[in-house]
Amino acid sequence: MNYSVPPQNIKYISESNLNICKKYNHYIDNYMRKLGRPIIRPGYKIRTPSEYCDFLNQYIFSLRYDEKGLNNFINEMIASCKQDIDDFSWLENDRLCYYSWLSIMLNQVKIDDDIIRINPCPPAMPPLATDLINTPLKLIPSSSDMRAKIVKEYIASLNNDDIRFIAINNIKSAWSIIEKIKVPFKFSIDDEQQINWTWNYILTKLKNKSPWQYDLYMNYIVPTSIAEKYHAIFIIHDYFYACNEDTHKVFCIDYKKALSQKKFREKEGVKSINVQLDIKIKEQLDQLLDHYQYSQQRLLEVLISEHYKSVQHKLDKSNFS
Repeated sequence: MNYSVPPQNIKYISESNLNICKKYNHYIDNYMRKLGRPIIRPGYKIRTPSEYCDFLNQYIFSLRYDEKGLNNFINEMIASCKQDIDDFSWLENDRLCYYSWLSIMLNQVKIDDDIIRINPCPPAMPPLATDLINTPLKLIPSSSDMRAKIVKEYIASLNNDDIRFIAINNIKSAWSIIEKIKVPFKFSIDDEQQINWTWNYILTKLKNKSPWQYDLYMNYIVPTSIAEKYHAIFIIHDYFYACNEDTHKVFCIDYKKALSQKKFREKEGVKSINVQLDIKIKEQLDQLLDHYQYSQQRLLEVLISEHYKSVQHKLDKSNFS
C-alpha cells in the first residue's frame, strides 16, 4: 500500500535521527505482519527525519487504536527502538536465551538490501558470518551462559548497528508471541522424575509426527543434565508446537491425557485393563456416562462394585463348596 502524497500533519512522534526513524518503520512493519495487515510504503522520496516522521505518524494513525492503545504502542516502540544494542540483559531469561540461540542456528535466511524477510515464528535471522560457522559456534552449548555467549557473538558479527538492531528486534518480536502462549508443563526444574518422563514423551511425539524435524532438532538439542533437559523440553514446545494454534491445542490435550494416564497407573492398588466391547454395549456405556456424568473408569468401578455386592454371598458359598 502506498501514499501518493505526503500524509496529513498528525503528530505522534518527533525524531531528528534518521536511523531511529528507520527503526520505527521496521518496528511498525513487523507489527503489521503479526496482525496480518498490509505494509505501508510512502509514495514519495523521504529525505529528512521530519518527512520520515510525517509518514510514520500517518502509519501509526492507520492502526486505528484508541488513545490508550496508541500510547502503549508508541511507548513500546520507542523503548524497543532506542534500546542499547549492547544491552543483553534480556538473555537472562533462560527460555528466551535458548530460543534466540536455536533461532540463530536453525533459521538462516538471506538479506536483501539490508532488509531481513520476516517470519515471526520462528524469527528470520541473517546468515551466520563465515568465520562463525565453524567451531566454537557449532559446539552444542550445555548451559544458558554458553548459549548467551554465542548469541552475543552472533549479534556482534553482523555488518552494522542497523542489522544488529533488526536481528534483536526479530527475536524479541517472535518471542512476544511465544511467551503469551500457556505451556502445559507444571513441574519444577529439579523434578527429575517428571522431567525425564516428559522428555521421553515429547521426543517420541516429535519423532512420530515429524521425523525430519526430529533429526534436525536433535543435532542441536542434546541435554547433558536434568536442568538442561528441563530447558530442552520448553524449547521443543516453543519452537515446534507453539507456532501453530491448532498444533499447540492438540499437543496440550495429548500431553495432559498421557500425564493423566501416567498418574492413574502410578496409583497404589490400580491396574490398567484393555477390553473390547460389542458396538451396542459401547453405545449403552456412552449413554450411561452421559447420564451419570462419570468418567469411564468411575462408572465401571461403580457398576462392578454394585453387581459384586449383589452376588457376593453366592460367590462366597461357591468358594467353600
